[in-house]
Amino acid sequence: MNISFPDLRSFVTLAHSGNYHHASLALACSQPALTRRIQKLEETLGIQLFDRTTRNVTLSAVGREFLPKAHALLEEFDASLLSISGMAEKTAGQITVACVPTAAHYFMPKALAAYSPKLPHIKVKIVDEPANVVLTSVLAGDADLGLAFGRDLGDDISFDLLMEDPYVVACRPDHPLALKAEVDWSDLQPYPFIRAGNNNGNRLLIDLSLSRGQAPPKWLYEVQHLGSSLPLVEAGLGISVVSTLLKRLNHNPNIAFRPLANPVLSRRIGILRRAGGTLSPAAQTFYSVLKEVWSTSPRETGAGRENGAG
Repeated sequence: MNISFPDLRSFVTLAHSGNYHHASLALACSQPALTRRIQKLEETLGIQLFDRTTRNVTLSAVGREFLPKAHALLEEFDASLLSISGMAEKTAGQITVACVPTAAHYFMPKALAAYSPKLPHIKVKIVDEPANVVLTSVLAGDADLGLAFGRDLGDDISFDLLMEDPYVVACRPDHPLALKAEVDWSDLQPYPFIRAGNNNGNRLLIDLSLSRGQAPPKWLYEVQHLGSSLPLVEAGLGISVVSTLLKRLNHNPNIAFRPLANPVLSRRIGILRRAGGTLSPAAQTFYSVLKEVWSTSPRETGAGRENGAG
């Protein structure tokens, strides 16, 4: 059934005015055009909406029942137009950003602090999930943007690098490895190791890189998120390999971090978007803010600042 909103609006206006002349003036159309709209609507619905006299029209019994439904349809349509207009003008709406947990903790507070004053009425939904879920969410359109690792993402994803994130070893300050300025992967072998679970993107990246010539450490404990390994490290239960980003978020004096070498492993963190897709105005603004905030943020550089005790 093909009902046009101009025909529906004409019906409501004529129902309230009861006069073709007055209704046509309110609608800014001619009386013949208004007559055609009403006739078309009646033909489409297969009912008579008005009882007509030579001077006025009154609603039929069916027309009286249909009037509140027509009002509801027009109100919903008008509300939808206002919502779309608000999204276009960036005065209303919502964006969704999917992030790996460390990126959510590190990047999002600064980005939101800069974004909110620009678009105070835009709601931001943050979904912190593993890297593979972030990628899937962006590809499916469930998230406008993603913050995750950039590695073999395929042609359907656009990736904007924000930072290189080297891996470091985490241990207690009184641990033998804390005495070293730099730690080889082979140095980890004698000690109880806390690793990430199979679904963690860090675990996959580390295992793949080490499979080319270096045996992975022998694990004793397994966690789903590397951040969960740090309390175990503090308790002296073992050592862990975490990202520099997680090191920056940690301010516990009972945990030390040292750079890893032979091989040096690093992950690339950046913004994920659907390749060829168009962001909403609000999402585009957040994307720009995120890049701007990170480009102007102080960077830790040099072995002493990046890899000293945290």
